[in-house]
Amino acid sequence: MRRNLQAMGWMTVSVAAFFLGRTVQPLAPAVGQPLTLPVQPLNPAVGQPLNPALQPLTPAGQALTPAGQVGANFYMQTAAEYRACCLQTYRLATEKLDAARKADDGSGKPMAIVMDLDETVVDNGAFQSYLLANGKGYAQADWDRYEQFRPQDVAWVPGAKAFIAAAEAKGFTMIYLSNRQEKFIDGTVAALKHLGMAEAGLKERLFLSTTTSNKEPRRMAIREKYQVKMLFGDNLRDFSEDYRANVAMPRSVDDNRKVMQARKAQVDADATHLGVDWWILPNPAYGEWEKLGTPNVLPLLHPATKLSMP
Repeated sequence: MRRNLQAMGWMTVSVAAFFLGRTVQPLAPAVGQPLTLPVQPLNPAVGQPLNPALQPLTPAGQALTPAGQVGANFYMQTAAEYRACCLQTYRLATEKLDAARKADDGSGKPMAIVMDLDETVVDNGAFQSYLLANGKGYAQADWDRYEQFRPQDVAWVPGAKAFIAAAEAKGFTMIYLSNRQEKFIDGTVAALKHLGMAEAGLKERLFLSTTTSNKEPRRMAIREKYQVKMLFGDNLRDFSEDYRANVAMPRSVDDNRKVMQARKAQVDADATHLGVDWWILPNPAYGEWEKLGTPNVLPLLHPATKLSMP
């Protein structure tokens, strides 16, 4: 699920070693032209970017980026453990397809599986690498340009392609419920075509954002037409609006702690869905949880151990 908020500024770390001697170039293309900006390797010693799909995007000068973003994105783009988590989720979900198919509610509606797109089906590592390479936090304007002009930079989340093929072979209609924007639907269709999806009927199965990141009205509209047998996402708001991290500004550490505890309690209440009709993918780079790190993250963590000598 693509976030629709400004990235948190509460943690920063220098990654200048990645970006020595680079200058920032504008992301905006000329009118009618795609983004095709020069790039240099992220690490001159190695000569390779974090993600080869970054090549058409912009290099950066020495910069500060949100702490944890380097580690989170390095994990998602390179770690065998991340790949294993995704493959495990999709393999287990595939094993549940026959049972889901048999659970006909008698309504006569076609059976559907509802999937978020970003970091659930679509890997946007190239965009994350762009932010790192330019020392930037998330900005909606950058994401808008990526949606419109860089469909060729997306990749599959591990396991998603095989799962979708298996589900379609068993007669499920695949619905894509995403906070990508309706006004850029052609860019999203182009991205999915780049992954190999057939264009026929695709726009009718895309439920994109118009004015809000709240997916509940769109979920309800989908349920009016389909028997929804499974939902997939990387953010718990992909399943229920109960997981919205709704904390008024300004907020305190105690406010954030209460919301964190409430979200965890809601997971426990919804645990019977997990691994049955709700399937969640890992995303340590961004999400609803990220909102709760302001103004101070340290009091929300486990107390630090004491390593002083006795």
